[in-house]
Amino acid sequence: MPTGLEVILYKDAARTVLVEQHRFKENGAMYLQFKNGRVTLPNGEEQEVIRRAASMMGMERMLSAAPDLAGDEILIVQPGDPPGEDDPGVKEHRAVARQLLADNPDIISCLRCARPVSENQAPFVEVDEVNETPEVGLVHHRCLRPLHRVLGVVSVEGLAHHDMLGDFDYRSWLKEALGGRGVFKGLGPKLQGRLAPIAWEPGRAHLSAGTWGVVLEHADGNEHFISKRGGVETLSELQAQADASTMNEGIRAAKEKKDPYCVSAMTQRFGTYSAIVKMAGAEGTPVEIVRALPRELSRAALFDQRRVHNYYAPLLALVELSTNQLFMVQGTIFVLTDPLRLPDMIANWKAAGIEVPDLGTAILANDDQVDSLVASRALRGEQVAVDPLFNLDREPISGAWFEPSVLWLADLRDEEGGHPD
Repeated sequence: MPTGLEVILYKDAARTVLVEQHRFKENGAMYLQFKNGRVTLPNGEEQEVIRRAASMMGMERMLSAAPDLAGDEILIVQPGDPPGEDDPGVKEHRAVARQLLADNPDIISCLRCARPVSENQAPFVEVDEVNETPEVGLVHHRCLRPLHRVLGVVSVEGLAHHDMLGDFDYRSWLKEALGGRGVFKGLGPKLQGRLAPIAWEPGRAHLSAGTWGVVLEHADGNEHFISKRGGVETLSELQAQADASTMNEGIRAAKEKKDPYCVSAMTQRFGTYSAIVKMAGAEGTPVEIVRALPRELSRAALFDQRRVHNYYAPLLALVELSTNQLFMVQGTIFVLTDPLRLPDMIANWKAAGIEVPDLGTAILANDDQVDSLVASRALRGEQVAVDPLFNLDREPISGAWFEPSVLWLADLRDEEGGHPD
């Protein structure tokens, strides 16, 4: 960790000045003091800092990336002899800086905004300003401040083409994606060139005390419980009996119309024969549903048929950096199922004439957070769209949107006393 040099770019009354300065005196005290964006030089003068680095090479790298920082004329001032990295003051401070790095509780979070740092060439900095807590760690490029002493950069070549995901929390996403997004698995290819509603109402499994379910018997001898949002729907005994009776009436009516209810051969998608052939014909011949039966549940049945932990989540929401509000286009919030598609999605939106500001990312990590977003927006008359794509006339051509239950929306608006302001 470079410790003994101080390289500062500042502007005085006449020109831009680049100073390479010994950092420590013989007694270990610092030659320069940094506070409120300014440096106090050894002669007592104060100057406003433009950039600060731990080496001339680091400063040259920053100036190559942003030549305008240097201005038209630059005066370079260098010491007569370089500092020794084994000098007592240098060694002492290096040990302190290494301890600060070791004490950093979350090395990938930004020292400035505390959000994850997922940028290629992210600045690795030291904070040593007067009246600031000393720290060593990463910052986003947009969070880099003039008094941050840049020690180097962290290169992650895999992120070089995903600079729009600079604050994306890869760890949280991967953690939640395992066993999540049941409704979207395999849906992506089917949405290409299509628009599809996603029926939605708030999850209430956590409020259910039911110990019964409804089983659908297949013509091949197999069976499965009716599920909701990726898990067995739990009901009271009377509810299960009533639901089974209603379903049997539907099963008989569909068979009389020669379009019986079936499940797909592999993934057990449920629907009429014609719908299954259209949605999942590649899986093989649909299997007919014979009847529905109420049945008491067991723990094994609940566990065995729990397909996902989250039915919708995780999803990626987009936040306008200037306002800290969710990115919205004509009353519609955009969310994504695949963060790595963000650059392509933004390119499509811009081509369609949609103005896209500088964006940050936020993860809807569980279904409760998705429910909260969809519900709050529905009450405002707004929509939440998933992976929306547009043609050049700004007409939607691909994607899905959450479509709240009409009964739920009407009931809730009655409870709330109408449309909120």
